[in-house]
Amino acid sequence: MKDIAIVAGSSSVAFASRVCSILGIELTKTNLGTFGNGEVFVEIDESVRDKDVFVFQSSSDTPNGHLMELFLLLDALKRSSCYRVTTVMPNFPYARQDRKVRSRVPISAKLVANLITEAGTDRFLTAEFHSPQIAGFFDVPVDNLYSAPVFLNHIKENNPDNNICLVAPDAGSVKVAKMYSGRLECDVAMIYKNRSGPGKIKEMKLIGEVADKNCIIVDDMADSCGTIAKASNILMTNGARSVRAYCTHAVLSGEAERNLHNSNIDKLYVSDTIVNPKTKYIQQIEILSIADLFADAIKNINEENSMKELFYY
Repeated sequence: MKDIAIVAGSSSVAFASRVCSILGIELTKTNLGTFGNGEVFVEIDESVRDKDVFVFQSSSDTPNGHLMELFLLLDALKRSSCYRVTTVMPNFPYARQDRKVRSRVPISAKLVANLITEAGTDRFLTAEFHSPQIAGFFDVPVDNLYSAPVFLNHIKENNPDNNICLVAPDAGSVKVAKMYSGRLECDVAMIYKNRSGPGKIKEMKLIGEVADKNCIIVDDMADSCGTIAKASNILMTNGARSVRAYCTHAVLSGEAERNLHNSNIDKLYVSDTIVNPKTKYIQQIEILSIADLFADAIKNINEENSMKELFYY
């Protein structure tokens, strides 16, 4: 087992610090900034020679800048004679552009995966890719964690009567909803969603019975919250007793606050993969930390143990 060093990019200092606290180690000192012309500057202020390094950098409101900072951190670490570098990106950017849906468009998720690999990472650790197949875009080992262990425990603790129905807000979330419902031994429903364009919903229809049930929506991210907001209204119209949502990544862009305020969602639970100031003042939002999952993953990687116990699929 090699000594662990944890380096944090500017978007993930708080999350990396929580992981360090769990592992009982100190965050590696770095110097991050910009030159006068806006170019990113990074420097590792401690020796990482022969250490197993984990560099944290998520993606939030400025993904392009965070990616450039990550590339430079990886380059600096690879030039510092470390044993191995694992990129820990709790929220992977450009994940929604994962296939060619029209002529003359990029597969952005593949490009970002290539850039991270070429920058020097030896492994990649993340939480809930928008599409699981994105793991195949990397030419290095990938571990895709799920917030299910934390979310499932919270659901069980807050629903002792188990009068619940898991709801997939679109076709892409059906597998996740079925996994949750199987472990909770409850009903499952889904919302059929048809888009007219990126971020624009043309129609939504309910498939399943939700009357007199406490409905729980599960999804990988809460972006504009338009989907879960409209889904909550449909559920209540069809006789649901209450609606809550669990989403891993709190992107919360555009009209997210307004959409949540005008919805029938009693509570939106999100993880701490993204540092988003909106989570502090939107009353419907509550944060559930998944730092323990990442700490366990890092320990297993460092000790060369199996990661199987951390996966829920």
